[in-house]
Amino acid sequence: MLFNSFKPARDFLREKWDDCRRLRNYSVNGIALTLLGLGMLYIVVSHLGINRFIAQMLLVPLVMAGVSYIVHRRKSFEDRQVCEHTCQRRYAIVRLTGMGVSKVSFLVLVAVVGMPYLFASVLITASLAGPTYKANRDWAFAEDARKRIEKA
Repeated sequence: MLFNSFKPARDFLREKWDDCRRLRNYSVNGIALTLLGLGMLYIVVSHLGINRFIAQMLLVPLVMAGVSYIVHRRKSFEDRQVCEHTCQRRYAIVRLTGMGVSKVSFLVLVAVVGMPYLFASVLITASLAGPTYKANRDWAFAEDARKRIEKA
């Protein structure tokens, strides 16, 4: 009987532990994806001679959007069994919003301020990591999407 009184605290701690694990996975995966994206950006600009604005605005985001969705869906939020279509639409909205902010920031930092393009990319990615994690956790991969679909 005494151990049952600890159930709310145990459930609360388990939930917080899951949040910490999810944030850690998201961070590790995000860092790996960022390094991959920066490497791709460096290669297409330095070795293939593609304009840095075209590479940053079009090529790298198109490739990395798909890779990022797969990695975060399978690895970062693995414990959430949410409908694929709902997740994809919501993730696309979060991703496109982040990309819009990222591209405007990139133009300002590189074209107006004169910051090196790789440094600007790292700075922008670091600044957007927290808001995109929260949007993905609370909305794109949220459990309420599953509940709505199961009721339908």
